Amino acid sequence: MAKTGLKANDGAVALEDPMTKLDNSAIPLTADKTTPVEPSPYDYDLFVIGSGPAGQRAAIQAAKAGRRVAVAERMASVGGICLHHGTIPSKTFREAALHLSGYRERGVYGAAYTVKTDITMSDLLFRADWVIRNEIDVIRHQLRRNSVELWEADAMFVDAHTIRLTTGDGQAQREVTTDKVIIACGTKSTNGDFPFAAPVRW
Repeated sequence: MAKTGLKANDGAVALEDPMTKLDNSAIPLTADKTTPVEPSPYDYDLFVIGSGPAGQRAAIQAAKAGRRVAVAERMASVGGICLHHGTIPSKTFREAALHLSGYRERGVYGAAYTVKTDITMSDLLFRADWVIRNEIDVIRHQLRRNSVELWEADAMFVDAHTIRLTTGDGQAQREVTTDKVIIACGTKSTNGDFPFAAPVRW
């Protein structure tokens, strides 16, 4: 099955040509790990493409139900767009700005109160980097604790039950088999100039 020495690790990649014919049967997620599971001819019971919030939670829930689970992530770290480019960085910037400006404490200390004057982008990036690193550690720990294998590789369907994993440099490949697949490779963050149909009120 293995073409080269590609191995699962604790690192973190997206999906190429995620077209396959999958049935709609659900994987039962209510059984505990003591529930007998029929021997499977596949390497995994569930293979998840993408380690963002959806993929991460789906993998952990299936693992808690006693299934053999793996996750493929093409990025260098787990977490997906949400953690590295979208929700987490943007909200961290906002919270850091509110904290450093002293905005929330001005009702107590007065309008002139501030935690730091001359706030720079480096200050905001420092806080965002700290939060992202912490979240990466949390996700890796959760996957490891639940025995979810993590592949740092591109994932592509060979057929409905076979996934080809390729390293980012294209030097290593491996094909794995799975009973079910969840495609949770997410999307790309917007870069502005979005054609809103109506004025947006925040």
